[in-house]
Amino acid sequence: IKGNGKNKIWIGTNNGLNLLDTKTNEITRYDLMSNTSNNVRDDHISSLLFDADNTLWVGTGNGLYTVENIANPKLKRMFSSTNSANSLSGKLISELFQTNDGNIWLGTKKSGLYLISKDEKLIHLNHFSSAKNSFSYPWIASIVQPNDSEMWIGTYGQGVFIVDAV
Repeated sequence: IKGNGKNKIWIGTNNGLNLLDTKTNEITRYDLMSNTSNNVRDDHISSLLFDADNTLWVGTGNGLYTVENIANPKLKRMFSSTNSANSLSGKLISELFQTNDGNIWLGTKKSGLYLISKDEKLIHLNHFSSAKNSFSYPWIASIVQPNDSEMWIGTYGQGVFIVDAV
């Protein structure tokens, strides 16, 4: 659940993305199915993030979307090319986090950690080595940035890793 402070609350469920207008109590459902090929369902919403530009990022069980115009919402599928090694198609996005410098970090279930740079380049961060520890675990549960130099990565079953912010 994410709100944008303008009487609108976005709700991600196992059955899709919904927008609640708190003034009218009207709910609008957004069909992510129309944005996919081969009838792959994207109804499972696993994470939501409003970035500093007020763009809503939507992590699903099958990739990533953005909603760029909150006043007149339009869904855009991100990094979905099946021919690219850095495609997010078919990946469950378990966590979304924007760093202090504006990059978006994505945690996935089974595919590890990704970074989307401010110029929207996707980078697979599949291994970290630092003075603190080595990290290559693929199931990401949470991401936080306690300071400008560190990222804390919570995993399913392997604890927390502290890595250098990229």
